Amino acid sequence: MQDLIIKSTVCTPEVSFTPQTNEYWIKGESRPEDVAQFYSPVLDWLEKFEAHCKILSNTLEHGARSVFKFEFALVYFNSESAQYLMRFMKIMRAINKISAKITVRVCWFYDDQNERIKDAGEEFEELSGIPFEFCEMD
Repeated sequence: MQDLIIKSTVCTPEVSFTPQTNEYWIKGESRPEDVAQFYSPVLDWLEKFEAHCKILSNTLEHGARSVFKFEFALVYFNSESAQYLMRFMKIMRAINKISAKITVRVCWFYDDQNERIKDAGEEFEELSGIPFEFCEMD
């Protein structure tokens, strides 16, 4: 799998999905002018990652497991971005259902001064059915 690296801007988050190091994160502000244009490559990458996980589950030896931790450290996101984040969660839920050998975990970072972000994470957790780990930002 190729890495997906998108540098942040004033209106868009940094996206870094690097399978070689098993590091996956989205952080910053998400309020792009064209949300579909910004998030389309991210969704495409996640769909390819799902296909990769299907192949991986068939090649893992008995008792072996792969865990993928996706970190979200968003300080703000608009409602259109939220729709795409929910689509991410659906793909991650699908990956979790591939096999007991594959696990996706979500770490949702929030600022203790901004309860809205934590509340949004709790809502994504409930809607997606994926257990989240909630972490305060430094």
